[in-house]
Amino acid sequence: MGIINIGISILLILFALLVKYNPNLIAGYKFLPEEKKQEYPIHLLVNGFVILSILNLAIYFLLVNSSYHNYAPWSFLFVVSIGVVLISWMIQQKLK
Repeated sequence: MGIINIGISILLILFALLVKYNPNLIAGYKFLPEEKKQEYPIHLLVNGFVILSILNLAIYFLLVNSSYHNYAPWSFLFVVSIGVVLISWMIQQKLK
């Protein structure tokens, strides 16, 4: 089951690279006026994806080596769901 967490972490890093080099992949970004595009914090989104991937692996390996090892394969559900909410909140705060 560790392969799932490693795969999800690799996917998150790939998504970060895709968004960094092609921000038009973000829904609605292409239709924003140029001044709004300059204000949009792409770096926060990219950093958030990378932090999520590192956190996913760290929590997985911490759970594997603890008494909660039965929950380790499902750690990505917790990390990704909380992480997406936090990244969205950070971006909304930056845009205000």
